[in-house]
Amino acid sequence: MFGDISHHDDRVARGSFSDGNAIVFYFANSRLVASLHSGQDNETENQLMELVGDRATPSDMLALADASVPLTEAFATPINAGS
Repeated sequence: MFGDISHHDDRVARGSFSDGNAIVFYFANSRLVASLHSGQDNETENQLMELVGDRATPSDMLALADASVPLTEAFATPINAGS
């Protein structure tokens, strides 16, 4: 888990924890404040950590639930934008 899930007003789930591959995105005021995840590779975990740290804004909430949509496309805030 990255971030703090204690203060959120929305969440979106992607994948399945029973299948061992899932992410739950937690939002406050439409900004990503935390993620709870299982079965993610290092690249995805690094992307999640950066997105939470940047309090990223999703470009499409429905796309977040679709595991076929890359995280880089599901968020309006570009990953590595500050690099």
